Amino acid sequence: MEGIKEAYMQLAGQIPDYIWQNIAELVGTLLASVLLAVITTYIFNRHQEIQKVKGRVMQFRMDMYQQLIDFLKKYDRMISWENDREQLLEGLRMADIDFEEEDTIAAYILSDYQNHKAYLESLDQFCIKGIYILDDDTLQSLLSLKIYIMNYQMFSDLLDGYELRNGRSVEEDIRKRVKEMFYQYYSVVCAQDYEEVVRKLERNIHKKRTQLKLERHGKNYRKIRRRKKLQDELWKRSDFVRYLPNGLMLMAIILCQELEYDGEMLELELGHWTKYLEHIMMFKTH
Repeated sequence: MEGIKEAYMQLAGQIPDYIWQNIAELVGTLLASVLLAVITTYIFNRHQEIQKVKGRVMQFRMDMYQQLIDFLKKYDRMISWENDREQLLEGLRMADIDFEEEDTIAAYILSDYQNHKAYLESLDQFCIKGIYILDDDTLQSLLSLKIYIMNYQMFSDLLDGYELRNGRSVEEDIRKRVKEMFYQYYSVVCAQDYEEVVRKLERNIHKKRTQLKLERHGKNYRKIRRRKKLQDELWKRSDFVRYLPNGLMLMAIILCQELEYDGEMLELELGHWTKYLEHIMMFKTH
């Protein structure tokens, strides 16, 4: 064994230095090549995985664009109150709503209060999914539509929670008739406002479908604070808010008409309704 080791050492000593240098360079090159191959493979595989994820997200986004288009088409039905024009305008004037528009056409969903809940639930589901899938502009428009319907449904919720001056709740059949008549009137008032919100959403969908980009602009609507800011902005600039006091008075007047109140009874009930609203607003601000 010792003889073999000595023979090997003698042989190695006979090899010129430049050969050892070439061997070292070859080994270094091989190691560098192996290391580069490992790193390149890792980066390439990681890039492939990222691209696969992006591809799936984009497919989800395209599918959701189509679902939204189908959803909006489903509710894109208009209704005309032309035959009841004079009655409609007279009702609006009772609440000092100076509405002289020639067009008495409104989106059917605004007048059909019984479908507000289902409509809002569908919008809510789209928003939950859209927070992680949709682009910023489309998501903003979708949230705006949801917020608009939430605000619009407020009238119905206020009437459901109202107790008459005598302490009794409003009977269900009376509430139904009041809501039907009120939303018939108010759907015309908010028709143009609502139409702008819906059309903006449609424009953003069609635009983004032809300009697909995964990146967002930094408007993080996953944060509650950002969504609250959007809600406040919409509240300040919509026709819904512009006519809000008049709308609340209109509902009270219709209610008193259904109850067949007049004279002193009418004045007392309207005053009670006003106190009820003040209590609600005070509660919300605190």
